Amino acid sequence: MKKLSIILGTFGQLALSAGYWGYIGMRFLCWLGVGLGTAHFYTMEIDYKWVLQVRPYAYLPFVLAIGAVLWT
Repeated sequence: MKKLSIILGTFGQLALSAGYWGYIGMRFLCWLGVGLGTAHFYTMEIDYKWVLQVRPYAYLPFVLAIGAVLWT
């Protein structure tokens, strides 16, 4: 899962770069950036039993990601 997390993070950074240089629109940039960033966070913090190993306050990025995508 850690390798997948690094790949997702890399694609998220590429999406941010593409948005900065104007290759993709702002709405698509938001969806890609937030989606890939959240997927990167999830896959980085999950253990071998598929349990998310974070403190309860760390669930907040998932709620904020939904809010950010719905806002656009």
